[in-house]
Amino acid sequence: MQIIHINGFSYEERREKLAYMRRNIRDSIACIVAAMDKLGIPFGSEEAAEMGAWLLQQMTDNQAHNASRADLDPFVYSSRFFRAAERLWQDPGVQESFRNSNRYQLIDCAKYFLDRIHLFKNKTYTPTDQDILRCRIMTNNITDIRFEIKDGNHTAKFRVYDVGGQKGERKKWIQCFNNVTAILYLCDVSSFDLTLKEDVGIERPKNRLLESLDTFQEVWLNRYLQDVSVLLFINKIDQLEEKIRAGKSLETMLTHCRQTIEMEATAATVAAADSAGSSHQNDSDEHPVMHRRRSCKLSTVPTVIGRASTATAEAASQKQKKKHIGPLDLVRFISQLDFDRFVPSEEERREFLDAFPRLEEMAAAAAAAAAANADGPTPQNGNGLQQQSPQQQVAQQKALLTNAPSDSTAAAANTAVKPAAAAGGSAEPGKKKKRGKQQQQQQQDLPKVHPDTVKTACFVKNIF
Repeated sequence: MQIIHINGFSYEERREKLAYMRRNIRDSIACIVAAMDKLGIPFGSEEAAEMGAWLLQQMTDNQAHNASRADLDPFVYSSRFFRAAERLWQDPGVQESFRNSNRYQLIDCAKYFLDRIHLFKNKTYTPTDQDILRCRIMTNNITDIRFEIKDGNHTAKFRVYDVGGQKGERKKWIQCFNNVTAILYLCDVSSFDLTLKEDVGIERPKNRLLESLDTFQEVWLNRYLQDVSVLLFINKIDQLEEKIRAGKSLETMLTHCRQTIEMEATAATVAAADSAGSSHQNDSDEHPVMHRRRSCKLSTVPTVIGRASTATAEAASQKQKKKHIGPLDLVRFISQLDFDRFVPSEEERREFLDAFPRLEEMAAAAAAAAAANADGPTPQNGNGLQQQSPQQQVAQQKALLTNAPSDSTAAAANTAVKPAAAAGGSAEPGKKKKRGKQQQQQQQDLPKVHPDTVKTACFVKNIF
């Protein structure tokens, strides 16, 4: 909002952010290296192993933590640290640990900053707007920003409060509920394969996207906000795109919900058996019957054929009764949805692309062609998606974040868009050919987004 509606960031403000960006680099590489021991992933060389041990020791010796401001952090960002971070990021073992980052807690901007260590090690570097947007700074208090937007001859004044999303910060939200005009709720659509940081050490941590849905429901049903509009923003589409291209799927969250129901059913079975064994004979005759009915209900996972929005519409029809029925059992609700059979409508796809004007959906055939290897057929992963070579993945991810298309993206655009050929005997074939080339170039300038990215985003929106 400061970039769009105010005058952006001053030179001094940008320089202040540099300390937080360096902290993101430090925390990212240290987290990835520390996770290698737990995941059983070896380093690619002895040199990298020694650098990793040295880096973790530096974190301990300098008492590195995020409780203080970044400019007051005692950690020393020496030239040796940046050399070690660059070398470690290139190590095959570290890259393997990064690919398994959904199994531990890693900030989502890790790859962005680790790919740019050569920039941030320069003390005179001035961060860009994209750097500031990507920088991860934990919100541990309530901040506000004020700006004005001209509406014809009138000027509308806005005051937006930013609150922390962590569990420990939510008790502070009540301070902002008085005289609220609207709530902007941001959902990280790429968090479907992640777990809560607060649940570290718990046997079965909660899925992060499921937690976002739960929190949204709490806000929606809050009695102090019954007359307040709630605006849902589904963001981090670029990170969702990277995960889709890596072969990951929203089925991860649905599987988590189904496994949770099965575990609850098992626990109910054990509890009922213990209760039946310790009760009187007349009670033991009744409890197994009650238990069997309950167990069947919990262990059965019905399949909803068709679009997820059907079940969502049924839930929305009960909106007027939400004060009486209470919150929805999201785990059970989501477990009934069939992501594989979900097909977003043309209107939903167009709505998605309108929300992201710098994107254009890649045709399904073009997506498969772009993923194919030039030397032969491409192997498939466990999700049935074709795998890409590392060079293709890097090129396409760069194309997604910039206006420059990759080779495979350009090939997809050439496949999907063909300039109109000049008809025989046409009076102006040169102009038609030129117009066709211009149209083709405009299509190539739009980064191509994978169809499964559009499908996932539309599916999540329907759940909300």
